[in-house]
This record gives sequence, C-alpha cells and structure tokens, in this order.
Amino acid sequence: MLKWGRDGSFDGAFFFPRGVAVDFVGNIFVADESNNRVQKFDARGSFLAKWGREGAGPGQFKSPWGIACDALGNVYVVDTGNHRIQKFDGNGTFLCAWGNRGRTEGQLNYPYGIAVDKEGAVYVVDSGNSRILKYMPTDEELNRGKEEASASQAPSETPPPGSVAVKAGDTEAFLSWMEVPGAQSYNLYFNTVPNLTIQSATKLEGVPNPYVHTGLSNDTPYYYAVTAVFETGAESGLSSEVTATPVLIDITAPQNPYAVINHGAFMANTPEVIVTISANDIDTGVGAYLISEAPMTPVAGTPGWVDVTPITKFGATVPFILSPGDGQKSIYVWFKDVGGNVSTPAAATILINTSGYLCVAQWGRTGRGASLLHGGEFMAPIYGLSIDQQGSLFVVDNGNNRIQKFDNAGNFIILWGNFGSANANFHNPTGIACDGKGDVWVVDTNNHRVQKFDGKLGGYLMKFGSRGNGEGQFNSPRGIAVDRVRGYIYVADSANFRVQKFDMNGEFIMSWGSFGSGDGQFYFPRGVAVDQTDGFVYVVDMGNHRIQKFDTSTNVLPQVLAKWGGSVEAGHASSPLAQEAGQLRSPWGIAVDGAGDVYVTDTGNHRVEKFDKEGNFITQWGGFGNGKGQFNFPYGVAVDARGSVFVVDSGNTRVEQFMPADEGGERLQEDAETVAEIEQPQGTSKT
Repeated sequence: MLKWGRDGSFDGAFFFPRGVAVDFVGNIFVADESNNRVQKFDARGSFLAKWGREGAGPGQFKSPWGIACDALGNVYVVDTGNHRIQKFDGNGTFLCAWGNRGRTEGQLNYPYGIAVDKEGAVYVVDSGNSRILKYMPTDEELNRGKEEASASQAPSETPPPGSVAVKAGDTEAFLSWMEVPGAQSYNLYFNTVPNLTIQSATKLEGVPNPYVHTGLSNDTPYYYAVTAVFETGAESGLSSEVTATPVLIDITAPQNPYAVINHGAFMANTPEVIVTISANDIDTGVGAYLISEAPMTPVAGTPGWVDVTPITKFGATVPFILSPGDGQKSIYVWFKDVGGNVSTPAAATILINTSGYLCVAQWGRTGRGASLLHGGEFMAPIYGLSIDQQGSLFVVDNGNNRIQKFDNAGNFIILWGNFGSANANFHNPTGIACDGKGDVWVVDTNNHRVQKFDGKLGGYLMKFGSRGNGEGQFNSPRGIAVDRVRGYIYVADSANFRVQKFDMNGEFIMSWGSFGSGDGQFYFPRGVAVDQTDGFVYVVDMGNHRIQKFDTSTNVLPQVLAKWGGSVEAGHASSPLAQEAGQLRSPWGIAVDGAGDVYVTDTGNHRVEKFDKEGNFITQWGGFGNGKGQFNFPYGVAVDARGSVFVVDSGNTRVEQFMPADEGGERLQEDAETVAEIEQPQGTSKT
C-alpha cells in the first residue's frame, strides 16, 4: 500500500484530482483539476514535476480531467473546460492540441475520459455529445522527432515499429514502442556502438512490450532497435535506432527536501503549527533534520539538529512554534545524512492571523442520527446554512438528504427529509434560505427544483422548477436567497450559468447571466445573498473565483455594481495571488449582515473573508485543520441579528460560531467561569 497527497496547491498536493496515468517506466501522472495542472511522480509517490496553469493557451488548462500515456511515454490530457485534448512529452513539453467545442465530427463538448491503445489511437469520452471519439495519429505525429530519411521510407508489408522510446536507469534501460498491426512478437537488437545492423547487433528474441533490459554497465552507451515478427515468420527491418546510457544513482546529500505547514493552509490563527517534512537519501539514509525561520544554511555541527533513526525515505509531522506576531512567516528545513552531508533547504510559508474573530462554539459529529442533547449528526458534505429572524439555524445535511434545525446555541430541535424525488424528499440538497414568515426554502439540486417548508415543524408547503434551461427551469441549482423586504427569491442556476428571480409564489420574473468571465457572466455560480436594506444581490461566481454585486430593481438586465476577487490573468486558482488577503479560491457561501458587510466562505483556502459592501477587504479568519476555529472545506455561512457568524465546516462535519474578538473573548471568559462554578467542590467558595 502507498498513498500520498493532501488538499492544497503546493507540490504534491491536490485540489480535486481527477485522472491518473502511468507510463512505461512507472512514472505517475495526475490531472489536478481545480489547480489546473498536471503533476508527475515517481513510482514511490515522490514529486518530480508539474506543468500547467489556468488559461486557454498551449500548455494551459481549464479543469483538466482525464489523462493517459502512450507507449512512448507521451501524456494526453483532457482539457475539459477548453473542450480539447493536449499532448505533451513526459517532461511536460507541449507537443500539440486538437478539438474545440461543437457537435460535428472531431469536435468535443465537455470531454472527460481518455485512453490510448498500443498503436497510438486515442479514444475520448465526449460527454456532452454522448459519444466516444477515436483519433488516429497523423504521419507527422508518428514521425515526430525522426530524421527525414526514416520518415520518408516507402510502405512495407512487414514494417518495423514506427517509434521506439528508451529511458536509462541504474544498470538497466526501459524500452517501449508503438506496436505494429499484425505483428506476433518482437525482437530486440542492441550493441555498445552505433549504426546497428541485424548482423552486428546482439539479438534478444520475443521480448515483451514494454521491456526492461537489465544487467548493463553504467556509464556505457547502449544502442537499440526493434523488429516485428509476423505470422508468416517474416521479420521486419530494424526500427529507428535509439540510445541510452545507464548511470549509477549515487547522490551524496539527501535529496527531494520537502516541507509544508499545516497541510498547506494559507493562514493559521496561532503560531503553534505542525510541519510535515520529508527527504530521501539512498546512501547512508537521512539521519537528522533542522527547522528554522532563518534562511542561513547550517553545517553539520550547527545547534538545533534533531537526530532520527537513519532511513532511506524519511518523513514526519512535527510541531513547531513560529516567532511572535501576526504576518507572513517562512520556515526552512534542512536534512543531513549519517555522513553529515547537508541538503538544500525546503521552504514553506503561512500567514499568522490572531486578530479578528474568535470561535466561541462548535457542534456536530459524523453520523445519521440526531442528538437531542446538543448538536446533530451529519454526513459530509454539508452545504447550506440559514438563520431565521428568531435566531434558529437550519443546516443542509446533504450526506443524509435532510434539513436539521437548531437553536442559536446549537441545540437540536427537529429534522426532516429523506432521499427521493417525492414532495419533501431530497436528492443532493445544497442551498437554503428563510423568509420573513419563518418558512424555509431549500434548493433540491439533483431534483432541479426548490421546495418550501414550514420552518416550525418542517411541513411541506410547495415546490417549483424542473430540469431544463427555460424560464423557471433549473440545471443543478445551488444557492438561494430571499429578499424579505421586497418579496423576491433568487436562485443560482449553476449549470445554466445564470441567476433567476421569482416572486414568493415561485412565479418567474427574470434571469440574467451566461457562461463566461465578463461582467454579469458566471462559471458555476454557487451562493447568493441579498442586502435586506437596499435589495442589492451578491452572487458567488465560484469558477471565476470572484463575487459580483447587482442591482436587480428594474427587473431588466441587472447592473453590475461591484465585483472583487479573481484575476484577469490565467492560472489564478493555482497562483499565490489566490491566497492573498481579499482574494478568493473556489468560494462557495455568502451572507450579508445588518450593516451591509459581506462574509464569504473562501472554500479553497479554508477560510472566511469579510468585506464591506463595495468589496473592500476587512478581515479574515480560519485556516486548514480540525481545531477550534479552523476549517476543512467551509461552505455555508450566515450572520444573525447580533453579529455572530455561523459557518458550515463540511470536512469536519460540524457548525462553528464566531464572534468579534472583544465580544468573543468575553463570551469565552463567561463560559469558563460557568464551567469552573459547576466543577467547584461543594462547601467551598470563590475568593
């Protein structure tokens, strides 16, 4: 068994990995969808390389999904959001691309899966067109990198393999080739001098494809060619000649130094962090490590080294206390082997933010029941969250296809819903909102509808919507908001890339939006919120990593009043910019308080950010983890009348309550005093 990877955008981490492929050497390639990149690892899971960023140019991606390798080690990536296939060599060098959006022959509409056969034919799942497409390599592709003479050879009834790939190892060489139609077996010819002939080379009969040639001498070049043998017994001529020089893998200092703080979190609310570190040393083994905030390289005798039992592949997660004060912190980690050879440093950074909001309460646990004493049981994911005017909380327990109601302190009150499509049943519910009468509106995503319930007992009242793209129809709706003052309902119709507006009877009024990144366009909108004071509407444009604010009062095309987050530059989601204060990475939930300030769950960065009504950044809190005040994929967010912020912490199957630091500190002190009084022995008094 072997496993690696965590959530994040650092090397070796993933944000919704989708496809995986293995080349003939054993290297592993992963399509890292939301980081818009491909990562390459060796057979042990050690990070080797990465390429790609968000965009539409060569070597750029928009939600890459499927991935495959051909017999020569080339990598094919399904660039789903750009409706195309891209081909790279095994080091990530762009070779070619094909496809665009459409329904005609050769075009693609949201492709996903991909496979390559041994003759180089590429098969693609063209999901949006409900079909499979097969592409054959052109002569130009088959002859890529060859000399003109070999590319112009006349056709033969017994052709040799058209392409052969070789990679050197330690006293071995890895070979693979494109198979020849009709061939029954293959012979391998090799020598230590170039210009092979069948007469001069050593012959190995009936070798498999791929083949590992072992027992070689390091630092000696070997030359190879392959022939195909047919059913008649005829043997083809030699393929193009390839060469490889095996080398001794003998590295003095530890290699592949690696470090990450708090599993790649951007921010933490305490200087007490954990650091995950690793390195390899195949000679004597990793024997010690040193962590410091000073970038000066230590020597073997520098104080501070932590000795470990020597091991070839070392890894550990250790506590570390950063220097006092808020701000960006950097650490450096060195490793040394038993002989005292010191590695190059691994570096990691994190933002320490101890100000702003404090977590004063949390409740919830994994399960399918409900606790009448305190808190409910949830099955991840849990998405939406809403608060009625009396302060009761309603949580969308998506994993259990139900709604749970709590009082403001997290005490469980009631639940309703089951899996299904009948009235009052749900299939992947997500968004939720409360109106001025206390009724609850739930977005039933996979049933493509909105249902209304009595907020007191959960009784079913009505529904509207069906699957489609017409007025009042939905395609995977997600967010919902109610304008309690003016009597409107807004629904984020996610897969139709629009927002729809209804009256309180569910009658369609208007819609706006289309697929894109321009003003008023969306890429999978998620949360939606209304400022009850002025009626302005805020929409979480998740795929564009931004918030858009609209004036919808005229019931015609809404005016964009403000927008923030995102970037005009490609590759935003996987860039350091997405982690900066005020920026966003796959945001989800949104809420507006009585003063008009806006709260956003910045899901990809595991934090909550607060903005004023114009989008100016105010503060942030959270960070990845399962400790108090930390998050693991926060989704829904809501603010009560007193200014408390409630957040659905989906990955930790809980709800957390936050208050501004001053009020929160008083609350925590009061709670501590109450606990002390309860635990005080009878017959004693406080002094």
